[in-house]
Amino acid sequence: MVFGFDGEKLKVLLIERGDSPFKGYWALPGDLLAPEKDLNSSVNEVLNDLTGLNDLFFEQVETFGEVDRHPFGRVLTTSYYTLVKD
Repeated sequence: MVFGFDGEKLKVLLIERGDSPFKGYWALPGDLLAPEKDLNSSVNEVLNDLTGLNDLFFEQVETFGEVDRHPFGRVLTTSYYTLVKD
């Protein structure tokens, strides 16, 4: 999650999904990783691909892995956060 702070309000960066099955929906930035990709080093790469932002410091929050939570099958999601000046 990318949080933005302008001195008064805290905001969350969302992207509009471009692929099915969630095309047109707003979502937190994220993507599927290829099996050969390293998780931690991919955080900035995925964010840059989706938003153009790069070289941000991220802190890992939690990993989610409930069965049947995604239409593609078993998907693990590792969440990160960062705070940027808005």
